[in-house]
Amino acid sequence: MEMITLRRSDILAMIKEALSEYFRPVSYFIGFFDKTISLEERYKELKIQQVNMRIWSRVVQKAVCFNQGEYLQYAFLTAEKHKKLKDSFRETPEDGTRIGALASELVNYINSKFYEDAYENFKFIHAYFENRSCRKLRVCIKGNFNVDNHSKVISVFRDAHVSYDSDADVEKNYGFLTIYKNGTYFLENNIPEAAAEDRYFNPRLDNDLVKQFLSGASGAHAKKWEDCWTGDKEDKSSFYKSTLIIPMTLWNNDLSEEFKKLVNLENVDRTIFGFLCFDHVEADYFDEENDVALGYVFADILSMYIFARLIYMESSKTFNFIEDCLQGKGIEINPESLSSIWKNMPQTFDVEKYLEFKPKTTKNNSLFPMDEDLIRYVKSQVGWH
Repeated sequence: MEMITLRRSDILAMIKEALSEYFRPVSYFIGFFDKTISLEERYKELKIQQVNMRIWSRVVQKAVCFNQGEYLQYAFLTAEKHKKLKDSFRETPEDGTRIGALASELVNYINSKFYEDAYENFKFIHAYFENRSCRKLRVCIKGNFNVDNHSKVISVFRDAHVSYDSDADVEKNYGFLTIYKNGTYFLENNIPEAAAEDRYFNPRLDNDLVKQFLSGASGAHAKKWEDCWTGDKEDKSSFYKSTLIIPMTLWNNDLSEEFKKLVNLENVDRTIFGFLCFDHVEADYFDEENDVALGYVFADILSMYIFARLIYMESSKTFNFIEDCLQGKGIEINPESLSSIWKNMPQTFDVEKYLEFKPKTTKNNSLFPMDEDLIRYVKSQVGWH
């Protein structure tokens, strides 16, 4: 048998390939074989990545724990308020004042609780990105509305006030249009370059001015990046260079035919309920692999709240019928203003303290008995005793 001699470079190449296949992220390990990177630099990078992974796991853990309790309350109390409205209308349909008050109570609870819980989830997102840059990213939820036979994307909730109107037709914003066409997330980490090449458009951004700005030609109207945008020039965070948009959908779920039939929404498995949007003033801000994954975690969480609203309001035949009856009596359902809720929301928070997790201990515990139907079902299975 012929003896095969391997050079040192061949061995290192094989090790790198193996690491690429079995370890993630591979850059940690490959760096140790790269003589252009010192061990000190690689060690610092490893420490940073360890911190980031620890924050990632803490953010997800806290978010899941928070939303477990909040969503259960949201869904349960919404159902109870809807039932109360339905029962009251059945018993005394002529009492428009009472019915109107109960309808307003339902709507105000659904609106305010959704916003409060969305805002808390925004804080988890900010905690995840805390060490990425000295400049904060922006987060918002946007929804689809039909205006004059056009699909319009409007801002529903934001993590901070803005000085401009960002509402736009879907076809006039490249990010939302792309998602509408292909059904997946949209990421652009270099908006100036993409806009200059007409690979990105936004109703607030003038692509011709972007080209002037990047050319640096004398006499150009756009001397600075913010000159390419409309809006208040003092609001520096609104002139972003990176954006990530995650659709809120049920696309990745196996929905039963019974569910799709009863939910009273055509093509529910292909419906976009809204968008979770991120943007930042720096280019190359987002990490596609990790940030998209986290974005989907929160988009999926928030979509559950939106779907609960859908069930008990837009898709509820009972609610729509009652609303029509109230309008016939000249009674309007008056939702509270978001500004009244906003005043009570904290604008700053301590990330470390916010992500701190200490399981509560108590001696006053009780065991909840499992229902007999489930016990009989389980005991009926061979080998499950």
